[in-house]
Amino acid sequence: MPTTETLAQSIDTPLEGVKAWTNVYNRFRVVEVRYTADPEKRSQEWILANKSGMPDRGWKREYEINWSCPAGEPVIPEFDPNVHVRPLLPLRGCRIVRGWDPGFVSPSVVIGQVSVHGQLLILNEVCPFNTTLDSLIPMVKSATIATFPDPSAPFDAGDPASDAETALGNILKTMRTHGIHLSINRPGTEESYDSLRSRMMKMVYIPGLGHQPAFFVHPRCKTLIAALSGAFSRSPHPPYSPIKTHPYKDIVDALRYLNDNLQFSNRQFQSDLRSMATVDRVW
Repeated sequence: MPTTETLAQSIDTPLEGVKAWTNVYNRFRVVEVRYTADPEKRSQEWILANKSGMPDRGWKREYEINWSCPAGEPVIPEFDPNVHVRPLLPLRGCRIVRGWDPGFVSPSVVIGQVSVHGQLLILNEVCPFNTTLDSLIPMVKSATIATFPDPSAPFDAGDPASDAETALGNILKTMRTHGIHLSINRPGTEESYDSLRSRMMKMVYIPGLGHQPAFFVHPRCKTLIAALSGAFSRSPHPPYSPIKTHPYKDIVDALRYLNDNLQFSNRQFQSDLRSMATVDRVW
């Protein structure tokens, strides 16, 4: 199977604003022509004059051929790639966390850490296509080792439906045979989305740096960045439900399952501390 790099190397640019390549599967010749192929439409004056009558997302979709700008609004509009995307290095002493959405068509996993200040940091992703769970798990383990040279036992979270019998079998049982124990606590769907959107707006205070976002993602996580930037969108028609576009919905689901279970674990930890304090006080 050709890699992204192989496909990129096969692209020709015979003229400014024109790209041409051969589809490696069916050998069709494909030509992409942008407005900049017309010399009169390359000036900043022309762009400003024509862009002024269009919404920014519409311009990106129609003129820039940006596939992460569909007609509907983003499901996570609070995500800003200028704010939330930055190179990240593994943190020593912080536990590895992984979010799983192991569907058969577009299984998706996000791999990261939680900092001592409560920031969720996503350093890598695994998004194969048409892959079984038994094949996905070794991919994720390899990506984890590649991201964290000396990985500790990760915290894994996933869909509550993972405990049901599906076409993939019982996901929880299968993962346990590979030594992976999945946390599957999650609130309702709307609350789950709201919680992820809240994380995008949340700031944490870090001594010496001041207030910083509670979420960052590494630039290598291209599928997740595209999904959060708008490739995972709502329908432009009532009731404006999220469109189940693969793999973008799947990768966001993996992220929100992780976010939900991290918050649940934190609430449970706080509850345990309160219980311990109550016992100590009574004693």
